[in-house]
Amino acid sequence: MYRVYSLSKDNYANFEVPYHGKDHNDYVNGAGFCCEGKDKKLQTYGGGIGKGNEEYEKMQYYYHADHLGSSSYITNLDAQIVKHVEYVPFWEVLIEERNQSWNTPYLFNGKELDEETGLYYYGARYYNPRESIFLSMDPMFEKTGTPYQYTYQNPIRFTDPTGMEANPIYDENGNFLGTDNRGLQGEAIIMNKDNFSQGMSHEEAKSKGTLLSNYNVESDGKGGLTEKGKYQAAVFDRINMHSLGLKNRPDYDGFLTLSEANDWYRNGGGSPLFVNSALIDLFPVTLENVNQSKNGYYFNFFLTQNTETGLVYGSIKITLMDKKNGIVRLGDKKGLLDTYDFDIKPSDGTLKRAVRNIGTRIGKFVAGEGTPFDIYTYGTAKLKSNSVLFKPNAPILP
Repeated sequence: MYRVYSLSKDNYANFEVPYHGKDHNDYVNGAGFCCEGKDKKLQTYGGGIGKGNEEYEKMQYYYHADHLGSSSYITNLDAQIVKHVEYVPFWEVLIEERNQSWNTPYLFNGKELDEETGLYYYGARYYNPRESIFLSMDPMFEKTGTPYQYTYQNPIRFTDPTGMEANPIYDENGNFLGTDNRGLQGEAIIMNKDNFSQGMSHEEAKSKGTLLSNYNVESDGKGGLTEKGKYQAAVFDRINMHSLGLKNRPDYDGFLTLSEANDWYRNGGGSPLFVNSALIDLFPVTLENVNQSKNGYYFNFFLTQNTETGLVYGSIKITLMDKKNGIVRLGDKKGLLDTYDFDIKPSDGTLKRAVRNIGTRIGKFVAGEGTPFDIYTYGTAKLKSNSVLFKPNAPILP
């Protein structure tokens, strides 16, 4: 019996033959796949056996990962273990136990295993667990000992979420400092905090710091560690565990939405977030606007049709770096873009300030109680000139 699910998750239907269609417009036993490109991708007609929400609830499963993000135990809605998996260091399955026919392809690191090829898909590359290597070259291969290795041959301590490299930065005590101009994803860099500046170039970060895989732990020469080595080992573990958790942050992809910002305000404890300047929509600001100011151009996006940027950041300082190519820096020289705090400005008698404060009060009501946090940026953004950017009825505020 084959189940075909509705993306609305309200019901499903059973059919006697498997579906081998190429897209959502094919048909199986009188059940029509419709609505390509719309919200509902699948529609069922007569001939199936409809199931209610209660039956669907019983088919939910929960993944319990180990320290590398691998599926270790999977439980059902009643908290019963339905699958248990253990792995050898380079991902081959050592033990697989399950008490029903249901199975999952999401195993080591939570990545999908293709049963036909036996390969894991990592976004940038495919990985072969039997040979313990990637099948294609690392996009950042010039920085590694071999372009095909996985996690510097140390899969117990490291993960490689995307199959390529980027670098969060930590101080020599294991405290998280921020990012270079590449963001949060990938292997960590350790450096003296006095040498760090938010958004610094990747090359400068490497020259002033040490990759976590090259971090030395001092041995006593007798198979143990010196006191300094014990501290270094603790720092190593602290950095590694923190970096493994970065993928759960809202800024991991470099982009921040309003709902993510509000959730972090409520639950982030005041810790800063880091966003990619290139992903922030700067419409309706143009190159000509920024070129008028030598010390940085401040623009309030709140009262424009660019509500996405306005509701998250409000006003942004934009500094011209390269007029010919339209390259600009967002925020101040230290990378601070904004403080998410719902502050009310003193009245200056203008309608603009009054509307701004009303919007801030509404935003605070929606967000609820929380802790203000700073938003830092990395990388640069690019502006277009008036000659190539035109959108009717777009208000541009002074």
